[in-house]
Amino acid sequence: LNESGSYQWIVQSTPRGSSNIGECLKYGDKIFLNVNRRRDQWLTGGRGGGNEGVASRNHLGTEYEKNAVEAYQWTVRSNVGSGKQTNEESPDPGYGECVQVLSVIYLQVNGRDNRWLTGGRGEGNEEAASRDMFKSRYEESREPDYRWIIRKSKGLGTRNDALYCAAVSAKGYWNSVQYANTSGVNVQYNEGVERTSEINIDLAKPWNNST
Repeated sequence: LNESGSYQWIVQSTPRGSSNIGECLKYGDKIFLNVNRRRDQWLTGGRGGGNEGVASRNHLGTEYEKNAVEAYQWTVRSNVGSGKQTNEESPDPGYGECVQVLSVIYLQVNGRDNRWLTGGRGEGNEEAASRDMFKSRYEESREPDYRWIIRKSKGLGTRNDALYCAAVSAKGYWNSVQYANTSGVNVQYNEGVERTSEINIDLAKPWNNST
């Protein structure tokens, strides 16, 4: 538990901090992810052979890493998109809307097409990578491994206490979203919904089907 800071990420608009403190995180934002326990470490992707490597490195430690700024930037998406970098080439239906706690997002490496952050891979499901989800049918079948849940706490360790949605407007209103908790464990909500008992309804679908 004393290592919990290593599992927390600070969202920043620049590697030296955020100039827009107090504003909501929006779909389409390009962000830096700073390890909470080590403030000189940021998440970087699209590295190494095949541009599939992911690591936490000191972006400001060397001139080489400073010049690799786009490898430290992640585009927040409500869908996978086409793999292109701009919203014009790869439309995001949630573009410009606030990301809510417990929403499911995708993170795309900035400056490199067709590279998304994926986790729970490899032996023991402990590896992360930046891969092309459209590279093969196998990768397409692993689409759930490209989804990330926005949390304020570690939660219950299940994926069922998350909502596939974005805000209806930047004011943060919510549409009703129904889903099932199949784990048999009560889900404690802290944001958006107040319900502690298990509900047995259909699992919510991707963002554009749930808002």
